[in-house]
Amino acid sequence: MLIARASRHDLTVLRVLGASTRQARASLLWLATAIVGPAIIGGAVVGVIGGQIGWRSIATGRGLDQAPVTTIPRIAVVIVGGIVAGNAVAWLLARRSTRASPASLLRAE
Repeated sequence: MLIARASRHDLTVLRVLGASTRQARASLLWLATAIVGPAIIGGAVVGVIGGQIGWRSIATGRGLDQAPVTTIPRIAVVIVGGIVAGNAVAWLLARRSTRASPASLLRAE
């Protein structure tokens, strides 16, 4: 949300320089993917490692001999879902940011 608001001026300058509205929105979507993607992937890796360590310490303390089960498809669904959700929010904000005419936004500054 802050990125869309902060880059509103940049999107307006892109549109004045000849970029279409679609291209300006795409630049904001790529920015959102570049920010959300590594965060989701890093969070998934840290979460899986932390979950494995936590479960093993609890299971060992209680005398359980069951290994933790982590499936790759579930992790992939979480990663892809997070990136899709981040891009959906960015798309809505980009749509709102590029709706006004470039002249009115530049005149306001």
